[in-house]
Amino acid sequence: MNEAKNTYRVLLPLQVDTREGGSFRQGDEFETAFSSEEESANIANGLLEILPTRWKVIGTQRVAETDPGDEFEAVMTLGQQQLLIDGGHIERVEPPPPAAKTRSRKKKEE
Repeated sequence: MNEAKNTYRVLLPLQVDTREGGSFRQGDEFETAFSSEEESANIANGLLEILPTRWKVIGTQRVAETDPGDEFEAVMTLGQQQLLIDGGHIERVEPPPPAAKTRSRKKKEE
């Protein structure tokens, strides 16, 4: 997926409501579509922190001390991400989907 986005954690004892209809409280983690300006304001006032994201270097230059083809984890603002994505340098590594839960049957004890 080649779009800039971040996962955030609420730091202050306040409720954060998103455009998508979610409500989050202190300690909660969430993804939302902030503008760069909204993100900057929320980080600057201490309301939110950006959580690290996994990236793959897809260009020919090293990024964040990481060789082309390798992956790294970093905290980047939306603006930083967009510059590197638009320049063809990085792509987000999406986490694998959660494994399907298997049900195990317990033997009846007699």
